[in-house]
Amino acid sequence: MQKTATVKLNKKEASLVQDKLESVGWEAEIDKNQYVNWRMVNLSGAIAVMYTSGKLVLQGEASIIENTLTELGNNSISSTNKIKGQEFKPSEIIGCDEAGKGEFFGPLVLGVCYIPEDRVSEVKSMGVQDSKRLSDDKILSIAETLEGKVLYELDVLEPTKLNAMWGETRNLSEVMAQRYSVTIKRLVDELEGTDFTCKAIVIDQFTKISTRVENALKEVGICPSETGLKCIQIPRGEAHLSVAAASILARAAYLNKMSEYEEEFDIGIPRGYDGVAAFSRKFIAEYSEDELQKLAKTFFKTYKELNL
Repeated sequence: MQKTATVKLNKKEASLVQDKLESVGWEAEIDKNQYVNWRMVNLSGAIAVMYTSGKLVLQGEASIIENTLTELGNNSISSTNKIKGQEFKPSEIIGCDEAGKGEFFGPLVLGVCYIPEDRVSEVKSMGVQDSKRLSDDKILSIAETLEGKVLYELDVLEPTKLNAMWGETRNLSEVMAQRYSVTIKRLVDELEGTDFTCKAIVIDQFTKISTRVENALKEVGICPSETGLKCIQIPRGEAHLSVAAASILARAAYLNKMSEYEEEFDIGIPRGYDGVAAFSRKFIAEYSEDELQKLAKTFFKTYKELNL
């Protein structure tokens, strides 16, 4: 079975990936497309194309693409535990990431994850990495395997609830900070009374206001200055194992919820933005706008552009 996968990379990552592919037998091919930085093939006929936009596209036999993504993903997890100049063991970090934030349809899911020290090596061996680098099937498979290996909490904000919360603040980052704090508190409470030692909460950055999450945590009784539990927001947080695990668990919950919607309405719901307008109008004609609002983030500009 053939498969296509897309990965977003920065310039440094693109160079490292090119070197990695070359080291395992991929060979360079000429591509005259002005929007292509490089193109490589392997003996099985799989193709890797790196575009100037930072998008890497892999095409070929599904098993080859899955193995390649796993290999690249294993190299995307940071080999150092230094975060903003401070050293942390993987087992000293609560990792936080979300899924569905940029999707017009479906919930926003916040994931919070802690990996016990005796499970770190096992979790690494599963191919845990940024969920955006994995296929949906792989995400669901890894998420199932993580059960019982890690401690985690999820907050699944379905569109109806999320739309109402956004209406109260008109600021998605504020909603996320509030809900993250509640979800983190549940996991911190779960860790209390155990031998686990957590020193930092690491969140894949979603807001430029660094105090937003800290203030929300204080409201639920977690004061970093008093507990010594540092709250750190960093871009590309999925480079750290517990954040990557949180991203997979959150994405799996998103996918499962989308499957529930599709079963309920007996219809395939588009991911991303391709075909959103056509689908929405067709859906309303068959059901109603009220029913669409159960699936869609109505505060998105896309919804207003439908002119319903």
